[in-house]
Amino acid sequence: MGLEGISRKEKAYLYLVLLFIFTIPVSSFLSVRILIAALAFSFFLRLPFSTVFRQAWSIALYLVVLLVGLLYSTDKVTGLRLLETSFSLLCIPIVFSRIRGLDEKIVERIFYAFGAGLLLASTVSLGYAAFKYLQSGDPQVFYFYQLTDLLGFHPTYMAYHLILALTYGLYSLYHGKGSLHPGWLTLANVFFFVMLLLTGGHTAFIGFLLVGSYFVMKFFTDTNNTYTRVGFAMVLMMVVTLFYVTATGHVDRNEVLSDDGWDRYILWESAVRATPGIFGVGTGDYRQAIQDYYLSQNLDEFAGEAYNAHNQFIQLLFSNGIPGVLALIILLIHPLYVVYKDQNTIGLLTLFPFVIYSVTEVFLGRYQGVVLFAVVHQLWLTYHYSGTVNIRINLGGAKSQDSLKHALPT
Repeated sequence: MGLEGISRKEKAYLYLVLLFIFTIPVSSFLSVRILIAALAFSFFLRLPFSTVFRQAWSIALYLVVLLVGLLYSTDKVTGLRLLETSFSLLCIPIVFSRIRGLDEKIVERIFYAFGAGLLLASTVSLGYAAFKYLQSGDPQVFYFYQLTDLLGFHPTYMAYHLILALTYGLYSLYHGKGSLHPGWLTLANVFFFVMLLLTGGHTAFIGFLLVGSYFVMKFFTDTNNTYTRVGFAMVLMMVVTLFYVTATGHVDRNEVLSDDGWDRYILWESAVRATPGIFGVGTGDYRQAIQDYYLSQNLDEFAGEAYNAHNQFIQLLFSNGIPGVLALIILLIHPLYVVYKDQNTIGLLTLFPFVIYSVTEVFLGRYQGVVLFAVVHQLWLTYHYSGTVNIRINLGGAKSQDSLKHALPT
């Protein structure tokens, strides 16, 4: 369908959603406000809301667990702030469900809008770093926090955004699909990979290596052509580069799970030991409770920095107990099950890295992580339930003969 067969109002709404997607990597301030505008606009469209709960029931369950945890929290303000951070989890399902005929053409537009925003954010960050380098002569301005400081973008979360763009870009290049010329697509992939090297930590590298392994294995099982050979060569170059960067950095098992000298093992153990029971300390009390535990164990530096568990599963165990962990598992499995059922390879590739991120980060505790997950989570669920997934996307590349309208490229 694409933009054909929809009204001007629906087309304007789609452009507003694409603008929201574009601003996600550029500015949290702008993206939140455009999301609210899209949410308000959505209520003026003559489209049914009947599919919203079917697409977003796992999100609703997660938010209910947070709300229940707020009831037995002493610090209601902190709990409400966390719910405010989770605002996009509630809004994006509504916004996406109002897009008429979300097919592969619209999916491509969504990823291109995201890639364009990320390209702008990366260019601005590099330009600002170059300006600082000319002033100070310090090459460290091109790395991590100093690189992303101007946009207020946490470097780890920028790396997650870059992996998402790289996954779709490499997938399109490998399969020779999409409206963007392969040459431009190649340049964009190389640029995003360079940015990943500058911003990404070890968790991001592991996430990308898992994505890259798909292309490597697929190359040896597919019938090769020019696109597959070029895509394979690019992925292989990236994987080798990541291994080289990791090897020359003298990374060992402890360093992989550490950041700036502190050890994630201590954070994980502390949060587990501080968990009082099956329902946790409450949605709003996690910060004070973990600080009290740090102080009781003479971990004054950790208490001063107010570190969270740096593990999404353990963090929810600590704050919301067993119900929180179960809600998170369901939240992750719901879209993964749908894309697996549809044999939607690109859906699996874009969703699975969040499982890796949840091991070393609390990505649902920061807007930049929440909004990225919400978009990917809801994109494939809406695509599945929109009625356009009538052709299965085979993990091996074959299409079933009895299927219907549209499909993502395989």
